[in-house]
Amino acid sequence: MDYNKHMNKTTSTTEYQTVRNFLTSAQWDLLDAALSEYQDHFDTDEDASILDTLGERLQDLFDNSVDQTEGN
Repeated sequence: MDYNKHMNKTTSTTEYQTVRNFLTSAQWDLLDAALSEYQDHFDTDEDASILDTLGERLQDLFDNSVDQTEGN
């Protein structure tokens, strides 16, 4: 699914990095845990579709940026 056509054109590594740096690693981990919990409780196919699309966007963000946390 080409979800970029439905979102702002965030295409450069710098733009992806800016978004990734907006939250700390601990905050990203919390969001991941919350999405996993949400996955266990949604009721509709629309909810599943939204979760899948969000997961794809987040994966794209992490695939196109560099982890800049300490120890890396």
